[in-house]
Amino acid sequence: MDITGDTIALLADFGITVTSSSATFLAIFNEPEIVVGDLAVTSDYSILAKTSDVSDLDYGDTVTIAAATYSVRRNIKQDDGTLSLVTLSKA
Repeated sequence: MDITGDTIALLADFGITVTSSSATFLAIFNEPEIVVGDLAVTSDYSILAKTSDVSDLDYGDTVTIAAATYSVRRNIKQDDGTLSLVTLSKA
């Protein structure tokens, strides 16, 4: 299995355009879920992107997604390091 090819296909199929100060790239964007009722469940905004595209993103940096600005909270390599999960907060 070609993980690089699969990653490119995954991002091409499900990714949206993200812009940082140094690059524009594709990433899978996850928005928080909030359940109202007996339980309140929340999660952070995050993007899943190729590590090579987000390796320079650090805490406090900003990215733009669909005309909204988000601040980087954490940048965490996943599994074999091909992809990284970048957690965000709305700026």
